[in-house]
Amino acid sequence: MSDPASESTDLDTLVRWQAAGGEWRLLSVGPPVQVGLFTCDGREEMGRIESTQGPFVAYVEAQSKRNSGNERGDST
Repeated sequence: MSDPASESTDLDTLVRWQAAGGEWRLLSVGPPVQVGLFTCDGREEMGRIESTQGPFVAYVEAQSKRNSGNERGDST
């Protein structure tokens, strides 16, 4: 059995993806909220995160509002 304290949250996964240069796009406001994880050039979807975790939902909503003019939904 894994230690819950060592398990990554959905927000941790998304932040690591961005820090590595990946982009993300809000695919569905849910619930659950669904985010697509894309390559750094935004061309290929590499995975998805579906989550109802409060911190993840709040972060995605805040970033989406901040980047409302940015079609790709990345952090730049």
